[in-house]
Amino acid sequence: MLSNILLTILGLALLLYFAEQLLNVAVYVSEKLGIPKFVIGLTVLAMGTSIPELVVNLVGVIQQQPEVRFNVVGSNITNIFFVASVSAVIFPIVVKKTVATRDVPFVIISALVFILLFYDRLFNGTATNELSRSDGLVMLVLFGVYLYYVVFTHKHQYQEPQDHLLPKKELVKKILIGAGALVGVIIGGTLAVENIVLVTETLGFSKKFAGVIAISIGTSLPELITSLIALRKNHPELAMGNIIGSNVYNLLFILGISASIAPISEVDGIKIDLIFMSIATLFFLVAIYYGKRNKLERKEGVFGILMFVLYILFEIVKF
Repeated sequence: MLSNILLTILGLALLLYFAEQLLNVAVYVSEKLGIPKFVIGLTVLAMGTSIPELVVNLVGVIQQQPEVRFNVVGSNITNIFFVASVSAVIFPIVVKKTVATRDVPFVIISALVFILLFYDRLFNGTATNELSRSDGLVMLVLFGVYLYYVVFTHKHQYQEPQDHLLPKKELVKKILIGAGALVGVIIGGTLAVENIVLVTETLGFSKKFAGVIAISIGTSLPELITSLIALRKNHPELAMGNIIGSNVYNLLFILGISASIAPISEVDGIKIDLIFMSIATLFFLVAIYYGKRNKLERKEGVFGILMFVLYILFEIVKF
């Protein structure tokens, strides 16, 4: 078990180092090209840090494991109740008014679209609930609309590229460094997750519970580390964009791709996850829109963490 603990620490160290490098490149590209940091967070960082969920989901397609393919639901719960809440406890997050009114609602829109398409028995009167191939294609189209919306509705915030920064060949070099850092984030995250599972199993937890920990917390480690580093460096737009973009990306793109390849049928216990995902989404909206408007504070972060603990307890009972 000692070797697994050491490998977990190594994985976390790699994750921390490469997440910081990835963030540095994201900030540089934002300033070099005049792209708002929030847009970078919604797109590049969100997609990059969600690669573990995409890989897990595609493996679930190959192995025909619908339980694994629904991992993005747990990841979205974790992104809000764990990633956003822990971040808020350490560094309260200020959300720009335009972001709160124009971008945050996409979190609830993507969740509603997923639920409407999935609950066929309720809305279409069919015998079973599933995400069909046509549902997957609808989700991918909506994801394309979302990307178009993100890029072009923030266009007035774009600035002139800063010519005093490095020339274009150096920009290409920075982007390659960013790609390498992303690979490092994935390797570090995977190493940490795999060994966390082995440690929890050694301590007597069931393999299924260890899997839940790995899927819900492990695949969200890149989002957590990246968001914390962004907040520490005073880039709340990147942190918030990463959280919002990851949740939308998980549901509309990853599940869209997965369902387009093969339909995803309902699995036992998914209702609990969907209930918690709905609560997490509403919590996220209420936390931003009420109280000190457009801000996630420490007390809201503490509440979110308690809700995440409750979610884990329900997962234990479920297994």
